[in-house]
Amino acid sequence: MPSPAPLLGAAVEPVMEHVRAVIRHAQDVGRLERTPLAEAAWRRAYPMLTAERAGLTGALLARGAAHVTRLAALFALVRLAPVIDLPDLEAALAWWEYVVGSVGIIFEDRTGNHDADKIKLELLPGEKLDWTTLRDKVFSNHITTARLKDALELLVALGVVRLWVEESGGRPRTMVERLPVEAAATGSP
Repeated sequence: MPSPAPLLGAAVEPVMEHVRAVIRHAQDVGRLERTPLAEAAWRRAYPMLTAERAGLTGALLARGAAHVTRLAALFALVRLAPVIDLPDLEAALAWWEYVVGSVGIIFEDRTGNHDADKIKLELLPGEKLDWTTLRDKVFSNHITTARLKDALELLVALGVVRLWVEESGGRPRTMVERLPVEAAATGSP
């Protein structure tokens, strides 16, 4: 309905009473334990929730286990339950799956490192440059060695570039190659 009628009196009272009951229950319940089924599901989900992720996505999703725990507890409290049961945990995991998908869509091309993002933007897939040329082409020589090294290490960890040392008849050159998009997606060069 584009303009629903406001909820008044009798329609609002059951909702308000349930909220009051949830608050009373939450104040009295103490520690919420998981049922054996929920505990088994939690142990299976935990490695996925705590997996290391690089870059901005990793920073945004770093507290997955804590958020899922809070959501499962909230769902149990809303049901006025004394324990977290499997449906509570499954609902919390479904919410987390939605969050992970949303972060992936919204921040898909971002690393959280401005210099790494600039390299990704400037280098074409398959393009190969030595360190010096990269520094000049992308940053006009206005980047410290430490910042460039940090950006490249992050991009290597994300599978976006690969580095290698190439003999040049004189001083060896560090080479940088922007990997094809499909290689970066699978993590293989």
